[in-house]
Amino acid sequence: MYVLMYEYDVDATRHSEFERVYGSAGDWADLFRKSPGYVGTDLFRRVDETGDRYLVVDRWSSEQAFLAFKASFGAQYERFSNQTRGLYRAEVRLGALETGGS
Repeated sequence: MYVLMYEYDVDATRHSEFERVYGSAGDWADLFRKSPGYVGTDLFRRVDETGDRYLVVDRWSSEQAFLAFKASFGAQYERFSNQTRGLYRAEVRLGALETGGS
């Protein structure tokens, strides 16, 4: 399993729209589902004093599956990324994880 994690700072007035686009049944997941290597997306919102922060976790069967998706759908990915930028104040790529061992 290959996991990508992003943190977003979202204005309180945009929470619902952000959740609709970035959630497990959202617009991003719809794009990712075009790839057989896509496993799923989880969306988490902080519940402490920084409740405007979200964690998005995208799961792929492997890094190669994600790279194949980007090769096939890179233009759509970039276009959609540009269109959704207004939903958040800041985006931080926290990193990528891979399951260890066999």
